[in-house]
Amino acid sequence: MSQYVIHHDSQYLSDPDLFSPDRWTKEAKVQFPRFIYFPFGGGIRGCVGETFALMEEYHY
Repeated sequence: MSQYVIHHDSQYLSDPDLFSPDRWTKEAKVQFPRFIYFPFGGGIRGCVGETFALMEEYHY
């Protein structure tokens, strides 16, 4: 799957080209299908650095 195509699909996101951090709150994310946003890939071929990247993000 192409991340760009899925992340810009107007079927799931209203105005997909607009940056809206509120779109990714815990309450808002429950409305979306599982893989509507997958910056690290998914399944068995997911990024091995995902855990480290998220740890670094939340650490600072």
